[in-house]
Amino acid sequence: LPCGISTFRTSHFNNIFENVRVSKGSLNDFKIALIIEGLNSKLSFINCQFDGGTPGTTNMSNWHNVQIKGYLNNGQFLNPSGINFLNSTFQNSDYGIHIDFADNVTIDNCWFEDLGVGITVLGDTFVSKGINITNNRFANVAGYAATTPRGGGVVKDNGTCITVRNAFVNVFGNHSLAGGSICSSCSFMYVFENNVGGVNQWGNSSPDGALV
Repeated sequence: LPCGISTFRTSHFNNIFENVRVSKGSLNDFKIALIIEGLNSKLSFINCQFDGGTPGTTNMSNWHNVQIKGYLNNGQFLNPSGINFLNSTFQNSDYGIHIDFADNVTIDNCWFEDLGVGITVLGDTFVSKGINITNNRFANVAGYAATTPRGGGVVKDNGTCITVRNAFVNVFGNHSLAGGSICSSCSFMYVFENNVGGVNQWGNSSPDGALV
């Protein structure tokens, strides 16, 4: 969903995608299953699945399963807004969802499994705002937790369920489960250089002490 070849102004607006499965199809190439960039607005993905490597195995893929990206073009803000992922699955990759410069993104009641980093929210291009991460389940996320990745997967150390920089993020009611020992440098959430953002969090749970 690129919103035009170079200007990112031709928007996709008010679309619903339901029961769609997308696979990256490659372990080692830096490919992305879904890219949402530019002036995309009011897009909902319901009961969808975004696969990196091979589900049910330890074959993981490089890079992101989903990328949501905004741009500054000649002084104009051209960024996705009103993007919703509901009851969807993200699995078998170094990174599940990667966000840089977006507004009002909701990720609710989704399943994240076998990932180096579950969700990354950045404001590198411009601050991300209104990012809601609620009621999700993270299994073998944060450096793949107890899973040893094969194939393209390389993010074993310093993995997280959620990473935030320069963004306003709400993190409520999520549950993380490692299924075994995790690396000492991994954690549930890592917030760094958040000089122009803020994080609200409550009600997140895990039986693994390092993942709360």
